[in-house]
Amino acid sequence: MAVVMTASVVFTLTLYALFTKADFTMWGGLIFVFFVLMFLSLIFFFFVSFENTWAYSRYNSFFGAIGAFLASFWIIYDTQLIAGGKR
Repeated sequence: MAVVMTASVVFTLTLYALFTKADFTMWGGLIFVFFVLMFLSLIFFFFVSFENTWAYSRYNSFFGAIGAFLASFWIIYDTQLIAGGKR
């Protein structure tokens, strides 16, 4: 089920990247900065202990959602670069 869902999301994002009029190829630096910030935050929170499981589950959900959004944005960005974006 996860393979089918992942394949359908990637396929949909690829179609969007190929047929949209918006140019995402100029967002490479910002994507890189967000990935670095996420990586540094994950290293920081690796050493912080959580007192209760509620905070830990919220932390995991937050970083999972941000990671999925960044990965989706990166798929659009990279697809447009491969297809020959405006820049």
